Amino acid sequence: LVTLWHRNHRLGLAFTLVLLLHTAMTVLYFNIPASYFRPFDRHYLPVFVSLGVLIAVALGAAMQSLARLATVRQLATVGLAATAIILIPAYQLIGNWSAYDASARYFARDYALNALEALPPNAIYFTVGDNDTFPVLYVQAVEGVRPDVRIVNLSLANAPWYIDQIARRDPSFPFPRSTDGRRLASTVIDTTAVIPVRGSAEQFGLAADTNLPTSIIVRPRPRIPSDTVLFDIVRSNAWRSPLAFAITGGNGAMAWLAPYGRLEGLYWRIVPIVNLGPNRDTLRSNLLQRYEYRGYANDSVTIDDTSRTMAFQYFVAFTTLLDADKASGAAESCDEATRKLLTAFPPERLALPELDRAAILSRCRS
Repeated sequence: LVTLWHRNHRLGLAFTLVLLLHTAMTVLYFNIPASYFRPFDRHYLPVFVSLGVLIAVALGAAMQSLARLATVRQLATVGLAATAIILIPAYQLIGNWSAYDASARYFARDYALNALEALPPNAIYFTVGDNDTFPVLYVQAVEGVRPDVRIVNLSLANAPWYIDQIARRDPSFPFPRSTDGRRLASTVIDTTAVIPVRGSAEQFGLAADTNLPTSIIVRPRPRIPSDTVLFDIVRSNAWRSPLAFAITGGNGAMAWLAPYGRLEGLYWRIVPIVNLGPNRDTLRSNLLQRYEYRGYANDSVTIDDTSRTMAFQYFVAFTTLLDADKASGAAESCDEATRKLLTAFPPERLALPELDRAAILSRCRS
């Protein structure tokens, strides 16, 4: 700031105001408890961008000043200063390299690929938060993975602009376009609704001889705007596109559709049959053959708290498979899935309590 001030008073004053406003508005915007929902320090990362500019200005000025020094004594001082300047970041780099080296961290990418690639064609995929949404958006938009899948974040669905934005981008998206249509849907949602079932059993991933009902009866009870949005989408979709919910939201995200949810991997697929249970074959294929779990079993890769939390989403899917195998009397298949789970996700790497480890080991036999 001093360097900027000497060079240009207006620029120095402007940057001082930028830094003060940036810091003040960040503090005000994130005026929440320190342990609210994310590590608190990451909220302030943008402020360090401003500080980084000042550091660059200061280093540039220091280099210019050092270049003007000519005496031997001054050069010796310069050498010591330069050595210190080099050693300090070198020491930090060496000391923190293993903790912050992300070259082998595939947690987010693998989760996104696992979540997207196993979905049925042209699915509408409902997510709930940051960690189950942004990775899948990235691999879809940047890497071109499963462009046929339409992703809907239920948390953002509480904002009126969000679904309108999706509908503008994709004219075929099943959602009432007119205000009257939405008002009608909002009226219907206050009562019991009958949704006709369309399509064949194979379209729902069911056996060909499965008897489908002609309709399902639902009793949605809207609490927040996203509840109405979900009903609007389901009603407008009319079973044309498969509906799937991220495993991260559990039954709560599916709301009144929860009885029709069937676990197939990192997602629940909605089928028109109540309490059908997991799709054991698809679940096994996804968890034991299709999905990748790179890094969790690698001792040289640091597992951050978020990646550890996401790992337990796999545990939900695996334990569901174990229970399904046990119920079917498939002891060997259950043991195989247990070995896969504990090999891919070593309990000690995830700090899994001893009681939970024992419960998993005995799940096939208890």
